[in-house]
Amino acid sequence: MDKSSLTLGDVLPSDLKSKYADVLNVSIEEALNIAKYLMPPSTDLTDDQVNEIKAIYAAYMSNKGDKSDSGYWNKTPDANSAYWSKT
Repeated sequence: MDKSSLTLGDVLPSDLKSKYADVLNVSIEEALNIAKYLMPPSTDLTDDQVNEIKAIYAAYMSNKGDKSDSGYWNKTPDANSAYWSKT
């Protein structure tokens, strides 16, 4: 799958998908722009959805993913940063 077409739903571990169901279709590129670069959303997202994206990114960057079933999530913080920067 082309990394530019990945969504949060593609990379989130299964145990977090129900918690963040409202943002699963947000692209990784959009999420990165919002969470890492603090840009306003380019799509019609609510403030709650933006906050969820920021929470996902913060958890993603701090979680080494030992209990995760996602190859994209199960990385070191440096690898996580590198992955989010590939979009």
